[in-house]
Amino acid sequence: MILIYVLRNTYCMTYDMEFDEGVRALEEKNLATAYRIFTKLTEDNPDDYNAWLYRGIVLTEMGEYQDALDAFKRCMKIDDKAPHAYSNAGIAYQKLNDLPEAVRHFYKATKLDPSDINARLNLGMAYMKTRNKTLEAINELKYVIEHDDAIADAWYNLGLLFLDLQKKPFAMYCCEKAKALGLTEPKNNSLIRDMKFDGIKAKNPFDDDVKDTAFLPGNKDVVTQK
Repeated sequence: MILIYVLRNTYCMTYDMEFDEGVRALEEKNLATAYRIFTKLTEDNPDDYNAWLYRGIVLTEMGEYQDALDAFKRCMKIDDKAPHAYSNAGIAYQKLNDLPEAVRHFYKATKLDPSDINARLNLGMAYMKTRNKTLEAINELKYVIEHDDAIADAWYNLGLLFLDLQKKPFAMYCCEKAKALGLTEPKNNSLIRDMKFDGIKAKNPFDDDVKDTAFLPGNKDVVTQK
């Protein structure tokens, strides 16, 4: 009995060390090493959700999106209530230009874990590419910013949505906020530079005096508050 316990404990320690090594390789962008490690772990532990999840993440980073989907689907068979496989599958579907499946998987992830900021950000950005989903996109990005206001992509994309709705003060504020948070993509700087709002003052849509109506659909510019 003692020998069995020692062997099992040694195996667990070896597994943990290999898993941690694979995560480090992934973080260091040593994808070949990470793939080798997680492939071995999934072969040795075919019902290990986390090993399959990381194998899929590595494959996504390698651009092997279909193989990544196969890994995430294996995760779903192991545990269909865990959200991260759905969220990562959504990313792979997006890379394969399958927007409906991407939306479906992001949505599933947010239902399994409504507090998952990354899933809700991805869902909001996917909604932006989907016809007649502007309000849904706004609601997702609004949730993200309300729970973490330091995500530049959320502010920038919310700014684009406000611009589409002709709510220019809100659009300007969001884009300036994204820039302040370090978003330096040329299109972002160009958008801020070329808006030419003719003196319209930036307005935070989360301010108490406008937040109840700022996120409602409409095609009129908002009145700038003092």
